[in-house]
Amino acid sequence: GIWSFHTRPICSAPALPAGRITALQALDVWKRHFEEKGVTEPEHSSQYIIAHLLGAKTIESVEPQRLTEFLSKEKTEQVWQLCIRRLSRSWLNWCSQICRRILELQRHTKHAWKSVVVLVPFLSVC
Repeated sequence: GIWSFHTRPICSAPALPAGRITALQALDVWKRHFEEKGVTEPEHSSQYIIAHLLGAKTIESVEPQRLTEFLSKEKTEQVWQLCIRRLSRSWLNWCSQICRRILELQRHTKHAWKSVVVLVPFLSVC
């Protein structure tokens, strides 16, 4: 139906690792999580964030040895913060899709306000 695109919660995030992880491990965790949450370009998104935190523009320009070194606790927290921000942008995209659907309904019916009532419980997911 009209609301079928919202079946996955978007804003949940994997737990911050208890131990240290490498940049490649963080990249893999977030790539898989982005895929599960339906984020567009999950691999590119995770690569861009990791590259940025390692001081490069692309993952290809990061020295290979740096990808296998353990991240500091601070860098790991920064990865999680930026990836969560990326997820929240997906959430905003999801909300804008709902708003577009409501506007489409308004064109076809006088009862579009009922769609807003359906929307309200989903806005508290995050």
